[in-house]
Amino acid sequence: MAETSFDLIVVGGGPGGYVAAIRAAQLGLKTAVVERENMGGICLNWGCIPTKALLRTSEVFGLIKHADSFGISVKDFSYDAKKVVERSRKVANQLSNGVKMLMRKNKITVFDGDAKLAGSEGGQRKLAVAMKDKSNITLTAKNVILATGARARQLPGLESDGKLVWTYREAMVPPEFPKSLLVIGSGAIGIEFASFYRTMGAEVTVAEVLDRILPVEDEEVSAFAKRAFEKQGMKILTAATVGNLKKANDKVTATITSGGKSQEITVDRVISAVGIVGNVENLGLEGTKVKVEKTHIVIDPWGFTGEPNVYALGDVAGPPAPIASRRSPASASPRPRPRPRACRSRSASSPSLAMARRSRWVSPKASSRRCSTPRPASFWAPT
Repeated sequence: MAETSFDLIVVGGGPGGYVAAIRAAQLGLKTAVVERENMGGICLNWGCIPTKALLRTSEVFGLIKHADSFGISVKDFSYDAKKVVERSRKVANQLSNGVKMLMRKNKITVFDGDAKLAGSEGGQRKLAVAMKDKSNITLTAKNVILATGARARQLPGLESDGKLVWTYREAMVPPEFPKSLLVIGSGAIGIEFASFYRTMGAEVTVAEVLDRILPVEDEEVSAFAKRAFEKQGMKILTAATVGNLKKANDKVTATITSGGKSQEITVDRVISAVGIVGNVENLGLEGTKVKVEKTHIVIDPWGFTGEPNVYALGDVAGPPAPIASRRSPASASPRPRPRPRACRSRSASSPSLAMARRSRWVSPKASSRRCSTPRPASFWAPT
């Protein structure tokens, strides 16, 4: 029978969760991960990684289109949509399997199922886990990290149906590529799919409610990207709102209002990329001190929630996944302590190193090479 008592249990095996689990195991903690779907989470399976695989395919296809400018003659070329998708899924599966290997290498127990907080007893947190094989088990641990990620936001009137209106999941594995497409939202997700499908030959319109695309980027970056995408033939509407979608005859008609003028466009498919909401449901947060604001768990800079020995990181707590993997070591740390002042003048070469040093994860030997003030043994001792 599998072990059920641990020092740390991480709920969610995405970029934040599995990195935290690995670091905790390296620090000597008996660690487990509960994952309901695929190791690697959305990022490796349905987000960053497979999207980049698709974009690489479109990049190659785009180069072939302009082969003549390189002095190369290419005739009668085309793409196979099924093989394009298969390559993307193969890349995602390979990396997901790599994460599974890392779990085995670091002796981390993985449970396939859904976990929720179930109170505490004797200083141990209890988790009720509904396994994929329909069985139910109870796990205990001194500490719990919630890293359950997020999902696509659904707006009234723009809800996805998986057929004509897509989220990123359906857009990742289409049975065939649409000839015309409306992308609602111009954040990273929306723009990546708009770029991919435009390069593969679709007529693409992007509708953004704010006054510029890629609104979280610098204004100069947004302006440069807008010019580049329009040069590709993409139609971009800013300060635009999309009314209810009308579906008929395998088409979707949308009313778009921009600049005080309304227009109707009919497309094969619509991608709704209007943000994310945290997966905070069914986690057993009721009756705890964990606070949820705007669908995300409230944490302090070190990932602490209001509930003793319960932490959170990643998309469920707000930041994007790449930041989650940098923050995860902080959540796995027993208790953060500031570095001696003499060491702070030498900044880390990356945010992750800075986080690791603040979390006391740079070994005493490695630290002495970077810092003129050696740490006392007590600085490294768990609290």
